[in-house]
Amino acid sequence: MKVFNPIIILGLTTVMLWPFTVFAIDPRYHTYGEMVDEMVQASLDYPEICRLHIIGHTSFFHLPIFAMKISDNPDLTEDEPRLLFNGIHHATELMGVEVCLYMMHNLLSRYDTSLEVRAWVDSNEIWLVPMVNPDGHYINFNVVQDSWRKNARDNNGNGVFDPDYDGVDLNRNYDFLWHLGDPNPASREYRGPAPFSELETQAIRELAHSQKFVFDICYHSDKDPRFGESVYYPWLWGSRYCPDIHHIRPIAESIAYRIPNDMGSAPYTPIWGDATDGGLARNWLYYAIGTFPFTIEISTSYQPPGYRVDSLCEKVMQGSYYLFKRILGPGITGHITDAQTGEPVPAEVRVLEAYAAPETIRPRYADSIFGRYRRILKPGYYTLQILAPGYETVRMDSVLVTATGPTVLDIQLPRVPGIFEEKVIKASRQPNNLVLPIFIKGKAKIHWQILNKEQARLFVFDNNGKKICTIFDKIFEPGSYVMEWDCRDEKGSKLSSGIYFFRLESKSKRITQKITISQ
Repeated sequence: MKVFNPIIILGLTTVMLWPFTVFAIDPRYHTYGEMVDEMVQASLDYPEICRLHIIGHTSFFHLPIFAMKISDNPDLTEDEPRLLFNGIHHATELMGVEVCLYMMHNLLSRYDTSLEVRAWVDSNEIWLVPMVNPDGHYINFNVVQDSWRKNARDNNGNGVFDPDYDGVDLNRNYDFLWHLGDPNPASREYRGPAPFSELETQAIRELAHSQKFVFDICYHSDKDPRFGESVYYPWLWGSRYCPDIHHIRPIAESIAYRIPNDMGSAPYTPIWGDATDGGLARNWLYYAIGTFPFTIEISTSYQPPGYRVDSLCEKVMQGSYYLFKRILGPGITGHITDAQTGEPVPAEVRVLEAYAAPETIRPRYADSIFGRYRRILKPGYYTLQILAPGYETVRMDSVLVTATGPTVLDIQLPRVPGIFEEKVIKASRQPNNLVLPIFIKGKAKIHWQILNKEQARLFVFDNNGKKICTIFDKIFEPGSYVMEWDCRDEKGSKLSSGIYFFRLESKSKRITQKITISQ
């Protein structure tokens, strides 16, 4: 036991802390610095399959919020499913960072020895944010151990850390029913002065919008046995379940049933969360992004004894890794393109059997880079409706989803006559750098234009989003270019006939072009 009464100086921030009695936290748990050291070292040890990112900074101490991306091409945005795993929204719930770091080491170290892990990494983009709340984590380690859950916002602006008034509960700060959260700054569940008022939640928001995660797991822990050892999913809102309840609930059950409780007598409990518990990250991810998110409440303690940490991480992994299996299971996926040009269209995709008005969930869109859409569904028949400004609405009835894997359904949207004429005329007057392939049997003639001297890269992806080869990666002078490509992958093997994608990347622009190869 020690008495803590320092002046903390981090960067340019100085804050007085009142004296508190602090019980030492088990050294098995990572400090912020130890976490950063391990993530930096992992990025140096496995540079071919991971990349360390700073996705934002904290609201008070301005500490970097780190994220690790694990992928076989970590510098590229591939046409692959993306998954997010995160911890420490609540500072005292220390298991979150431990599970994320355990997963990081497990995936990276087994990539060369496990065919299963290699397939997960090669086929997905995996994002880990072990510590969403570094400020609160620091307070918890050094000031008010085992009770501080909020961040370090100085609510009354007096420059002194007041545990009875300061801080925002980050897991009540998201913009979904935020107004139902607790408005009292003294509350442990204070929602903050506005939705996304905190830089920490803004960082998760921007990451989620850019990556469009298919699945998310947020790791928490609760010392109340009524709420611990559970897997929460969206949601019950009054008498209404979320529109995807029949598809999301079985996944929560499969996660929960794979995680044994501490006694070894039963699995974790799957349970819907309450939509009116305002501002939750889980509910916002579902509402705003279309992610299927889950909260795993680990064990029945905020900070289980250090000797149990590894075994708890191993148990939780059994459930978490189920998502890599499920992402290959039933659903509908494909590309939405312009019927005239083949370019991707970020259209709205409605599955009418799991649809709700925008006030309940925001529209679900295909991405703008590839035109890719993904919907996780149970086996059955479904009705799709595809909408985009300037295009005719397409409806597809009785689309069959089987238990063997996703149904692949590429959709070409016809233009509404006359709506594009002005845009086409304007575009014809401007230079562009769009890749325009012309195919002759066994080879392709590629035309592109570079407007400024810059580095440019041209990649080829298959219809599943895997990178096939890099055609070029070099600095170009301004001008028009033409070259022939022999339709071979990086090993020199001829590609089979089918649909592929060119992607031209430069500092100023990223353009994707659908191509069809006929050998």
